[in-house]
Amino acid sequence: DEIASLCDKSSNESCGVIVSTPEGLEVVKIRNIAENPKEDFRISPKGYAEASMKGDIVCVWHSHTKDTHDGYLSPIDIRQSKLHKIPYLLYHTIFGVWIIIIQVPLTLSLYSEKQTPKI
Repeated sequence: DEIASLCDKSSNESCGVIVSTPEGLEVVKIRNIAENPKEDFRISPKGYAEASMKGDIVCVWHSHTKDTHDGYLSPIDIRQSKLHKIPYLLYHTIFGVWIIIIQVPLTLSLYSEKQTPKI
């Protein structure tokens, strides 16, 4: 629910990471530096580096914010997840849908807002 609340506050795609710290998991919002943040996301390298100083990055998350965006991860999201060997999490603010890519083996999971994944 913490990620959903961060996403709902912006008409741009929001993005960030989940970090495993000695105190537990921490959701970190990172500035989206994409040229067109309403349609795409690119995590700020500086923000990513700062988040990684807190602990191990265990997941990348972002949002889709318009009903014209599909409620699923794009082929680019899936490629990036495989390339970096890190799970990706998508929250669609209009449809209230969670999509998760979990690595090895690649699996996709779909959750409704009433079945928010526990982080």
